[in-house]
Formats: sequence, C-alpha cells, structure tokens
Amino acid sequence: MVVSGVADLPRPDNQAAGIGDGKHGFGLELPPSHSVFDGRPGGEVEGSACRLPYRNEETFVVPAPPLITFGAADIVNNCNLRCPFCVVDYSEVKKTELMTQATFGRLLELLPLLPDAGFWLSCLHEPTIHPGFEELLGMIPAGQGQKFWFTTNLARRMDDAMFQSWVDAGLHHVNVSLDTLDAELFTVLRKHGRLEVLLDNLNRMVRVFRASANAPRIRFISMVFESNFAEMEGIVRRCHEEWMSTEHEIRYMYNVAHVTDEFRQVHLLTRDRWPELSARLKDLAAPHVVICPPDEDYEEQRINPSDDFELTCFQLPAGPPDFTPPLKLRARHNGNIFLVGQEGRFSANVGTLADPAGFVRQAVREWQESSPAKSAR
Repeated sequence: MVVSGVADLPRPDNQAAGIGDGKHGFGLELPPSHSVFDGRPGGEVEGSACRLPYRNEETFVVPAPPLITFGAADIVNNCNLRCPFCVVDYSEVKKTELMTQATFGRLLELLPLLPDAGFWLSCLHEPTIHPGFEELLGMIPAGQGQKFWFTTNLARRMDDAMFQSWVDAGLHHVNVSLDTLDAELFTVLRKHGRLEVLLDNLNRMVRVFRASANAPRIRFISMVFESNFAEMEGIVRRCHEEWMSTEHEIRYMYNVAHVTDEFRQVHLLTRDRWPELSARLKDLAAPHVVICPPDEDYEEQRINPSDDFELTCFQLPAGPPDFTPPLKLRARHNGNIFLVGQEGRFSANVGTLADPAGFVRQAVREWQESSPAKSAR
C-alpha cells in the first residue's frame, strides 16, 4: 500500500442517486517519493478484497505529484533599482548578464516536472530589464503559461505591448512590488525609481488586463517599515479597489548583513509594532496576508544575503546531493542549475544535458533506489 485515507467526503451525485448519505468520497495523492512512478495503481477497501474501480477499470493512471516544487530561473543577474533593503548584494555586479533564448529553451524542457505557478521568471532580480523579455515569453508552449509568474517593480517605462505579452503568454500571476505612495519616500525605498513611472505603468497594465478574460492575476508585495507604517492600510485597500489585487503580501525586511545601520535605525520596524499592523488590517475586505518577523532576535539578526553562495563560493561539507522529491531548483542566467540549499553539492549546466527532464527523473530514481528509507520520508 502506498497511501490510504478515510472515505468520508461529500458526494452530492451519489446522494442524489440514492447511494447512502453521499459521504463516501475520498481524495488521495501519491507521496513525493512516487514522483517518478509510471505504473497503473489500483485501490481497494482496507482489510478486504473489495477493489475500487475507476471508470470501470480496477487499475488506472494516477497523476504523479510534481517532481519539482519550483524552478527559479534568473534570466538576468541585475536590477534597475538599488533598494537599500534588498536581499541581494549588488555591490559586486558590474555588468548585466542575460539568459539566451537557447538556454531558456532548454529550461522549458523541465516544464513536465513542474506544477502550476512552479516556474519563477527571475526570483532575485528584475526580469523586465531583459531586452528580449517579450521574446522569451513568446517561447512558452501553448497551454503552459499557468506554470509561470514573476515579480516586477514596474520602475522602468513600459508600453502596452509589453503588458499584452504577459496576457498572451497566459501567465499564472504577476507580483508587483509597491511599498509607498509617497513620492519622496519612494525615492528612498526604491532608489533610482520614481513613483510617477510606477503608477503610470500600473494603471496601463490594469487597463490591458481588464480587457482580457484570461489576464494574469495581480498580486502585490509590500515591505513594511517604520517610515511607511501609517500608509499600509490605505495601500492594501487601494490596490484591491483600483488595481485588481487578488492577494496582497505584507512582509518584513530580511535583516541581511549588507543593509546599513543608518537605514535600520530609521526604517526597521521593531517586532512589537507588528501586532498593531495586523490589527489595522484585520477587517479589510481586501485579501491579504501579513508575514510577521521571527519572534526572537529580529532586530539584532544579520542573516546572509540570498546570493551568498555566489559571493562567497560557500561549500557544504562533502557528501552526495539529496534528490528526495519534491525538489527546488535554481537556474542562473548562464544555465547553471542548483538544488536550493545544496548549491555546493550539486550543479549542472542545462545546456550540456541531452534531456534535462530525463536527467532529473533519473537522479531521483537512483537516489530512491540507493536509499529507500530516505525516499519515504
């Protein structure tokens, strides 16, 4: 037996047909350890020989769970802003590097292993500064757009054709970073950006999206500081009422080592202020989630930046990579792929792999066969 459960879910169709009270439905998923399963399982009532047919067959195909939780592909290595709280240390970035169409095409071969919203078009950087961004979106296979999303600061001027390309690609959603509606504060929090440019882009993007029934969802991400604390309720409300927000993520600043003490002293919101923020937002009709900082050592903590591996070439202790599914992959602009958290233990270049998806499947299969106990965790 691979997985079991209680058949107590409502089945109105059965109830309407006079089959009991209708509460005999069930829903089960194969565990991550069976992500490479390619057989035809069957179901039965536990403790009996009663088989459970599905569409008149006692054995049937069950969709395997995603082999990869997400693949975060950084199609660039840079950003057009220099936000003082950014998790990336751009002090060593001297040149903008771009992912080629050939490399992007090889990454697309991993799509069968990814769930909806599982392909991140840049995670750490600003993807829209890629001069071929629209062309990359045009390479997404038909019907696969729901696997893609990205985050943008909307800080560079874009035309309506750019926003239409997001609609045409069928993206799952677009995240928009928006921390303040105060023009002066905006120049501090989003260094090199201008609020008027963001608002112009945002209003036109919403207009383009409203004209299509298949437009991506719009999510907003707002970083909260002492300096924008009083604005947050109004920002969340306005994003919902005017800018089609389907979810608004309000989150704390990662206290990374390269953030200056001067910025922390003026802007860092202390831990005791977060309950008040949550209370202010609690009754808003706008959908939102508040991600509070850690309970301890938030103000004092200095965590490593997200690009620490690139900056320090940090190596984990010697040992084999753990390919227990579901996996989390990162891809750099040059096609180098890593297992998240195991950057020092595994890397490969997607351009050198004859079959990227097959390579991952085989790596997982070999890991499970060599260590059955680990694959069942």
